[in-house]
Amino acid sequence: MGWSGDKRKFGGMLGALGTHMVDCLMWLVKDEMEDYSGFVHTHVPQTGLKQRDADDAFFIQGKMRDNSTFSVQLISGVNHAFGSNLRIFGSSGTITLTDDKELFFGKSKEKLNKINVSNPEITS
Repeated sequence: MGWSGDKRKFGGMLGALGTHMVDCLMWLVKDEMEDYSGFVHTHVPQTGLKQRDADDAFFIQGKMRDNSTFSVQLISGVNHAFGSNLRIFGSSGTITLTDDKELFFGKSKEKLNKINVSNPEITS
């Protein structure tokens, strides 16, 4: 756990990951949050002999300035995780990304199609 489980060291999943998720949301939709609410929670206060007093889960929902709505949530410390999902629903269609591996896109009233994205090789 280290610093991420300790409030005094600015730990917690909202600060560690949630801030980046919210920043990415605003970048993707090119808008700012106008109205929002949420909460943080600690589901697993102890792992082995280590105590955690920082959040291991957060939930945020709200509305952007252009009236689109959003929900961002993270739950860590669960026994049977289901991976990560990003879903964007709009009047033009839907985009989904699962576990940073499978990307799908579908125009409004059409089926979702898998988009193959190649990874360029990184050379030193």
